[in-house]
Amino acid sequence: MIKQPLYKKTTTFGFVLLVIYFPLLLILEVETGNFLTHLQELNSDQGILCALFLIGLLFTCIGLIIRKISKA
Repeated sequence: MIKQPLYKKTTTFGFVLLVIYFPLLLILEVETGNFLTHLQELNSDQGILCALFLIGLLFTCIGLIIRKISKA
């Protein structure tokens, strides 16, 4: 069994979070102007979705950065 590099695991995990939570953000009609204000209210559904979407974006970016560092 081939062991996947760390950058592939983190990028894939982040992308999966983005794919799962982006449609939910559209369904709950979270506007981009209120995105950061929802992050302050983590006891609501919209706050949790915004936080998990941001975590997915963060993991995707970290995976891409690790890829660039490891290839250099």
